[in-house]
Amino acid sequence: ALSGYVNKDITTLDAKDKNLLCFSSHGTQDPTLPVQWARDGVHYLTENGLTVTYKEYPAGHGIVPENFQDVLAWMKLNL
Repeated sequence: ALSGYVNKDITTLDAKDKNLLCFSSHGTQDPTLPVQWARDGVHYLTENGLTVTYKEYPAGHGIVPENFQDVLAWMKLNL
C-alpha cells in the first residue's frame, strides 16, 4: 500500500495470509488520507500475523523518489 490504508470493513484475513509479505508507505503530511490511517492498518496487519515493512516520508499524498527507491529495494529482496 503506497499512500493508502486498510479498510477493515472489507478486509478479511485467514491463516494462509500469514505468509504474505507487505510493504506499506505513507507521507506524514498527506492531506488526503491521514498518516494515522496507514499506521492503524499496519498495526492491524501485524496483529494478525502478517510481516509488514512500513516507511514514512515527509511528503503529502504521493510517492517521492526515496519512497520509490525503498519499494524497489524491498521488491528485489522479497519477490
